[in-house]
Amino acid sequence: MAASYAYKVKDRTGQVANGVIEGDSISTVVAKLRQMGYTVINVNEKTAGKAGMSIELFKKKVKNKDITVFSRQFATMISSGLSLTKSLNILSEQTENPTLAEVLLRLQKDVEAGQSLSEALAAHPNVFNSLFINMVKAGETGGVLDEVLLRVAEHFEKDAALKSKIKSAMAYPMIMFIMSMLIVFAMITFIVPVFVNMFDNLGGDLPLPTKILVFLSDSIRSFWYVLVGAVMAIRYA
Repeated sequence: MAASYAYKVKDRTGQVANGVIEGDSISTVVAKLRQMGYTVINVNEKTAGKAGMSIELFKKKVKNKDITVFSRQFATMISSGLSLTKSLNILSEQTENPTLAEVLLRLQKDVEAGQSLSEALAAHPNVFNSLFINMVKAGETGGVLDEVLLRVAEHFEKDAALKSKIKSAMAYPMIMFIMSMLIVFAMITFIVPVFVNMFDNLGGDLPLPTKILVFLSDSIRSFWYVLVGAVMAIRYA
């Protein structure tokens, strides 16, 4: 799991800069900073108390929908002539997701400090995936960043539409399966005991399959709470 690291580096002009970056380990962070062209002075993992951990735990996640809206708005602002830093500042104020707003402000500061947009994005792998970062890097190199951002937005929209279709296609079979299981459960729990009483009154000997069915019926009625607990555990595992 990626952690946050506070770093102190020196750029090519000799100026010292401080910041925060996410990474899997200190060595990974050092390698990433060196790839950005910095001379690393110091890197330390940021630690937080229990309160800080709770805030991080319940921090709102950035969804693909948020990235899609951000990409389209960002592309529109760039194509209209606004600078990267100005666009990021405006978007940080407009976005409804507080986590994304915080990240955009960090991006603005990193870009103002001299990093390219793709380098700044790479410091937030939990928000921007490798596809997004590489597409932005290609857009920066080719001078078509606004077009690339629109393509990224279209990609996320198509991906969301595909997932929605899959969920819709799976909904009916899942409902039918649940209904079938409820019917079987009701038959074993309520109907089988009635037939057992009828056979007992007639004095007949039950065949083996029926005895197994009766055993299941008795078990479900006696330990129904175990079955419910198992289903809930599987559902939320």
